Amino acid sequence: MPGYGYAKASKEKQAEFGDLIADYLEQTPDIAMVLLVIDAFVGPTDLDQDMLELLRTAKLPFVMIVNKVDKLSQSELVKLERTLASDYGHIPHILHSMHAGKDRDHVLGAIHEALRDTKKSP
Repeated sequence: MPGYGYAKASKEKQAEFGDLIADYLEQTPDIAMVLLVIDAFVGPTDLDQDMLELLRTAKLPFVMIVNKVDKLSQSELVKLERTLASDYGHIPHILHSMHAGKDRDHVLGAIHEALRDTKKSP
C-alpha cells in the first residue's frame, strides 16, 4: 500500500482507508511479513507510528524499510542511523535505495526468510 500517508482524499476518506488497512492486517491469517516502507528524507511520520503500533498489537512480523537513502548526504545518513538506533533500535530495519540498489539483497533475504518460516509453521 505505497503512499498510504499521501492519499489525496478528505479526512473522512483517509480514516476509511486506515480502517480498511487495519481490518485487512488484523483479519488476514496468512501474512508472512509486512514491509513498512518509510522515506529516509521524511523519516517515520505519525501515520508510520500508528502503523507500527498496529503491527505490534496484531503481533504481525514486520521490517521497516528505510527507502531513498541515496538522496541523503553522508551527515544526514549518520543522523538518520542514530535516530533509528535510539528511537527504533528494537525494530528490524533495512536502509535501502531503489535507484542505487542498496541492500536490495537484504530486503529480498528478509522476504525469503519470512516465507520459509511461514512454510515451517503448522
